[in-house]
Amino acid sequence: MRDVGPPHSIQLVRQGIRTVSDFVTWLLIIGVSGGLSLTLFLAAIGLVTYAWSNKLAGIKRIIVAMGLTALAQIVCCSAPVILPYSMHNFMLFRLEQGLYRYPFPPNTRLVSRQSTIRPNTGNGDWCMFRVRQTMVTTLTENDISSYYSNAEVASVSEDTNLIWVHFSEAQPQADKIQFAIEINDMTESFFDFRCYQ
Repeated sequence: MRDVGPPHSIQLVRQGIRTVSDFVTWLLIIGVSGGLSLTLFLAAIGLVTYAWSNKLAGIKRIIVAMGLTALAQIVCCSAPVILPYSMHNFMLFRLEQGLYRYPFPPNTRLVSRQSTIRPNTGNGDWCMFRVRQTMVTTLTENDISSYYSNAEVASVSEDTNLIWVHFSEAQPQADKIQFAIEINDMTESFFDFRCYQ
């Protein structure tokens, strides 16, 4: 049977929309992270300016020195912490949207959703992403396995990411099956403290 999907032009438009959306989201992440650093930067500048303009003779040099020290710490320390943390949160968000928006099989309802960022225990300095969605259905295991056999979603490290299916050993009811779909991905930690053991 021929695969009847959207026309190629529509696929290109959708891909362009996703690209623009990702770009705007990256700008927002950088803007928020940079805004926090800028706020702290301006606070330090304000402290130095206040001390200098009010001619605080006895403690002026101390306040200026403290302000410049705080400024250096802000610039050197905040960006390496804030940027990778925000970047990996955005990557996790993309994975969540890819899995959670995937259409449900017939006669299936949502039970729960989970997502985590954790260190990779066996391969050095990497962040591991795990997104899981648990559901209940009246379909058979074969039906579910067939439905997700070629299912793919966007990936942070490759073009696509396979959806894995896990069936619960203890089923809630005799006429229903509980199962979970899951995707796993990884990327370099870039100083994200959540990715270190």
